[in-house]
Amino acid sequence: HVAALRSDRTVVAAGNRDRGQCSVQRWTDIVAIAAGWGFTAGLRSNGTVCAAGLGYEDQRRLQEWSGITAIAAGASHLVGLRADGTVCSVGARCDLRDWSDIRHIWAGGSITLGARTDGTLVCTDPAVLKQLSEHIHR
Repeated sequence: HVAALRSDRTVVAAGNRDRGQCSVQRWTDIVAIAAGWGFTAGLRSNGTVCAAGLGYEDQRRLQEWSGITAIAAGASHLVGLRADGTVCSVGARCDLRDWSDIRHIWAGGSITLGARTDGTLVCTDPAVLKQLSEHIHR
């Protein structure tokens, strides 16, 4: 599936609908979107996140998110960056509670990457982090 953010802060989605991932027509006041395998997420201007296609438990956990400034989606996980530099997540392989002082997040496949305010990187996959570090220090 694919999702797009309209200039009026609503979202449109099309494609595979098997998990409800395209049920975004009622979303309003969205400032950013992210799409993973079978789900779509939207970041509202008030720092909360909504999602379509996530399972019940992940939807329930999303209700606890607040102060979110950015979102990123991997294949089976959603990551949120809080204004205080901490990271929250739902889905597979997502224990990011130790991450702090984060200013940017990225997600793809089963990997999550973060950049700290001091410029260092953190990653859920040590091998990917090693490869990135080798390229950066060339």
